[in-house]
Amino acid sequence: MPATPNPAPSPLRAARVLLAALGLAFGCATLGAAEEVYRIGFLTHVFGGVTEQDTKAAFNTWAQVIGREFGVALRPDSRMYRDHDDALAAAVAGEIDMISMTSVDYLTMRAPPPPGTLMTPVRRDTPGDEYLLVCHRDSPGRTLADFRGKILLRQSRATAQLGRLWLETELHHAGLPLMADFFASAQPAAKPAKALLPVYFRQADLCLVTRATYETACEMNPQLAASVRIVAQSPRLVASVVWLALPPGSAFHQRMFAMLRTVHTTPSGRQTFLLFGFNRLDNCPAEALETCRQLLRQLPPAIVDPSAFLRDQP
Repeated sequence: MPATPNPAPSPLRAARVLLAALGLAFGCATLGAAEEVYRIGFLTHVFGGVTEQDTKAAFNTWAQVIGREFGVALRPDSRMYRDHDDALAAAVAGEIDMISMTSVDYLTMRAPPPPGTLMTPVRRDTPGDEYLLVCHRDSPGRTLADFRGKILLRQSRATAQLGRLWLETELHHAGLPLMADFFASAQPAAKPAKALLPVYFRQADLCLVTRATYETACEMNPQLAASVRIVAQSPRLVASVVWLALPPGSAFHQRMFAMLRTVHTTPSGRQTFLLFGFNRLDNCPAEALETCRQLLRQLPPAIVDPSAFLRDQP
């Protein structure tokens, strides 16, 4: 029996540990009377597998660290929303200053968002990631159609959810049924390693993961890299965005944008970003979302509301 490769650590779990440590290191200082409240909105499905309490605690601590790195008395106020249109309404009403959401949420809002600044996580100097279908090297399957009735495992993090829409589109273009009907099983894996390792051990036929996950696992586990192969890959797609809803000309907006864009140059900011799986936050130009727009235009007719499809089917 082949040796078990060491699974890659969970970025969100590692990030929570780091942020807790940062909270102990920095959280005891009392913010001054001139503190500024920054209201951050999150969509509940963006951080799959992480409780609402953990999400709020992690980002509250992280935002406080950002403020202290730059000498700003910043007090974050995190709020959770189930629906992207509810979050947009809150931003339009002036109730929140920033929203973290998937690109699908952003592109499918019922009304165009008012002027603001759109940012996105960047890994290796390029926004977005590719999604890969990976099988065992000895699998007889060569095309997607060859895996009818097989077992698929898929990475379940929110940043991997866009891959589900890509796979549904690939099936549709090939004249094949939806994922739930095409595969014998198409279940989410709790951790990236639990999507890849069953393919390595021939316990699953196929997995859907991001290229970042695949490359990290292969770098850590040469045995895994030698035992699997890529069946298909998506174009580069931007999975998540951060929308600064503050008036672009306001001093607070300019200060927050500068801090978010440069916090990766600080030791704690750099380490936190790396544990979340990216290097920095940067501007998200309109063209960076074009492949995502094209994907949404090509979805199977059965997927009427892609945001709800991802939200309601973990």
